[in-house]
Amino acid sequence: MAKSGRFWRNVVVIAVAHVALIAGLIRWSLAARASNPESIVWLGAAKISRLKNRETRKSDQGNAMLMLLNRNRQKTTKLKRKNPL
Repeated sequence: MAKSGRFWRNVVVIAVAHVALIAGLIRWSLAARASNPESIVWLGAAKISRLKNRETRKSDQGNAMLMLLNRNRQKTTKLKRKNPL
């Protein structure tokens, strides 16, 4: 009988822990839904356009570097053709 009592005590302890966990999750879920919309920071269109401009500037800089590299390659190939070793 002593083993049986200990078993049921453990079952009750585990059940209470589960009920407390589920209650905590429900409370947390309800608190998350009731957030104040004024406290939410929305990403405006101005910020999005600034981000797009920054990306295009970076790609433009990359294109300019590629053009310079191509020019240098063309010059070196011309020089090699004129003055072979």
